[in-house]
Amino acid sequence: MSTQANRNHFAASAKQGLIALACVLTVGMAHAAGNDIVDMPTVSASTLSRAEAVADLNLWRRAGADRYADDARYGLNVAAYEDAVAQYQSLRQGPAFAQEVARLLQGNTTTHAAR
Repeated sequence: MSTQANRNHFAASAKQGLIALACVLTVGMAHAAGNDIVDMPTVSASTLSRAEAVADLNLWRRAGADRYADDARYGLNVAAYEDAVAQYQSLRQGPAFAQEVARLLQGNTTTHAAR
């Protein structure tokens, strides 16, 4: 075989080897990733009434948590998000929740946000 033929043969063999390696790695990574999948909880009927669910959303928005939720997912404004969630939890566990549900049940069923 000539030197050029040897180079071409080596290049073709190397290319096939790299393709095979890429396939093996791809399959291996897909298998490993499959093992990391967490079972999702089953969907069950909510125990909240519509008014309670809307009241909950209104308090979430009133606390400002909706403004920071996407940012916090990416590591941005995490402190502001945590503060907003703490305020939401305080509102949700206090009299504000019952007041919001009562307001909604009286016919004022719009959601609102303090923006």
